[in-house]
Amino acid sequence: EGPNVRQSFGGCYKIPYKIFTHFDHVTKTLSVKKILIRAKSSNTGISVKKLKPIANLVRGMKVDEALIALQFMQSPAAARVAKTVKSAASNAENELMARSEDLKIIEIFANEGPRLKRFRARAKGRVGRINRRSSHITVVVEEEEL
Repeated sequence: EGPNVRQSFGGCYKIPYKIFTHFDHVTKTLSVKKILIRAKSSNTGISVKKLKPIANLVRGMKVDEALIALQFMQSPAAARVAKTVKSAASNAENELMARSEDLKIIEIFANEGPRLKRFRARAKGRVGRINRRSSHITVVVEEEEL
């Protein structure tokens, strides 16, 4: 099983991280950027409109604080965001050997996913269109410097 194996339909899966290095030929120095760990939840079945306020709430928080805040939210969308945050924290623990207490959510966003187009019968033989929107949630965490 490689790093891109999906666990279940609509579940979280790992996106491999990259280490960015740059060698400056003028100053003869090598700079290494931080490693960012991601987790993505695809085709959630929840619209972006419902996910954005939740994502805005936890952006910039530590992972532990974010999970506690999400636990007490009544929205079912908060449970899906919490699942993705837990997955990102787990990926960081496995890849960076980092503790979840030291992790911080630096980026979280919800993108539009595919729409399911449905129709509902209306008066006089007409039809009303129903768009069932879905989304993809992406969470990026990094180890917080002490």
